[in-house]
Amino acid sequence: MSIKVKLVVLFTSLIMFIAVGLGGLSIWNSSNTIELEAESNITSIAYESAKLIDATIKQETSFLSAIAENSVITDEENRQAYFNELAKKYNYVDFSFVRSSGQVESLTTNSVWSNVSGEGFLKDL
Repeated sequence: MSIKVKLVVLFTSLIMFIAVGLGGLSIWNSSNTIELEAESNITSIAYESAKLIDATIKQETSFLSAIAENSVITDEENRQAYFNELAKKYNYVDFSFVRSSGQVESLTTNSVWSNVSGEGFLKDL
């Protein structure tokens, strides 16, 4: 083989080796960048979702606290109609409350439908 052919093969091999090396380095760098970006986006989405859930819980708690202070709860005659209308308006299935005895009373059907007296959350009352 002549020296000219050997040099052509050598330089071609060298150029191929450099091209493959740079290509592999680019793929590795792009992969790391995409992975970091995805991690950042997932963290951001999780944080925003947590804030939305927290705001929804606060809104529902405020809503229920306002209802709890309403005098209609003790008004036996108008209570069922009020809570039926409220359930329809806000798309709730039922409004209920738990007496200290553990009886769960539906405010929309005016009936006792469960007893939770054995549950731990009532022992502290």
